Amino acid sequence: MTAVRSFRNHDDVHGLNHQSTQVTLQDPSDQDTVELDTAKHYSLTANLVFQIPRGMLRPYILIGGGLDMVSAEDQVYTSEFGYDVEILASESKTDFLAQGGAGKLLLMSQAFGLRIDGRYVYIFADPNAVKSINATAGIFLRF
Repeated sequence: MTAVRSFRNHDDVHGLNHQSTQVTLQDPSDQDTVELDTAKHYSLTANLVFQIPRGMLRPYILIGGGLDMVSAEDQVYTSEFGYDVEILASESKTDFLAQGGAGKLLLMSQAFGLRIDGRYVYIFADPNAVKSINATAGIFLRF
């Protein structure tokens, strides 16, 4: 019972913008390559955060969920050998996601500090689920 009382619970909401990056695909049969841009996507999540409220360095765990929205259109690229490669956008533009993670807060004051965490994210995309492990660091401001 004492351990339960020493945890402080709070909610947090995150909005993230994931920029596109360039990737290179290679055909193993003839080594032909094509460079393409990945789709931008945005996620909005709500999390329940459990942290130990003592000291300036506070570990925490979180669990939550939300939505992931993809901004993609069908694209045609030309490979190094001159072939057209068509990349079709997913039919589903918005998918549910679940996440869990752990991290640490370094408090500079009660309302401001630094944050570092790792999260496992599972996006329920149809037909193939997306699973990723993310590491983030940043500043936080509490209102």
